[in-house]
Amino acid sequence: MVATADQLDFLTAQAGLRARIEGQMTAMFSQLAGQGLDPREVRDQVAALARTLVSEYGSAAATFAADWYNDMRLTAGVYDRFIATEYVQDFDEQIDATVRRAAGSLFGDVDVAGFVETVAAKASQYAMDGARNTIIQNSYRDQRAGGWQRVPHGKTCDFCIMLVDRGAVYKKSTANFRAHRHCDCSAVPSWDKDAKEASPLAYEASSRMQGLRDRAAKGDRSAQRQLDGYRKRVNTYIDDNKEQFAKVRQDYNLPAEPA
Repeated sequence: MVATADQLDFLTAQAGLRARIEGQMTAMFSQLAGQGLDPREVRDQVAALARTLVSEYGSAAATFAADWYNDMRLTAGVYDRFIATEYVQDFDEQIDATVRRAAGSLFGDVDVAGFVETVAAKASQYAMDGARNTIIQNSYRDQRAGGWQRVPHGKTCDFCIMLVDRGAVYKKSTANFRAHRHCDCSAVPSWDKDAKEASPLAYEASSRMQGLRDRAAKGDRSAQRQLDGYRKRVNTYIDDNKEQFAKVRQDYNLPAEPA
């Protein structure tokens, strides 16, 4: 359950890339937002720029991850014709929604810094999903892989530790990579076909829930009950496993979670 040197190098490089991307986005969005334009123009220009940057940075992150995946196959002694390829999602719709929500900070009690921070953090997360999704999708395509593992890095919250699930492997395509602002966790391939599979709760927590949240926000009581039940299961699991989470942090040499 301890990250290998190769995995740690990969995660460290990803964390550095995420920080650089977020820093560059912050600078560019701040410049746009500081030109005295109408808030609607700021919103639209930042959204357009964010879409472009996420596409460019996401492609670069995906290429980096695909090259690393191929190297790790060789390191693991897996020799055949399989070659990992880049997997980049289209996040334009999500970016536009993020910018629209954050743009409320440009009206009334103006908070330009808050607007920029929100958009840059979320956009850099989407860009880094290019690397995470490349690992995940290739682990599904690769017949020699046994799935993928979530590996924590840096300051890691209890929710992420829960998804690490003590080094368990995700083997079903229903699992996605749940990340939050400034998250530096990542996915790595597993070559162990007999490795312990992730728990049902970890799969549930890794699934896409935006549709359920949207329905709940529109007043769908069934969706709200499902969300409430999910959140209760997650909170109970976290509360019941604090000691185990502390051990995971120790095993991965992570900072302790603040009290």
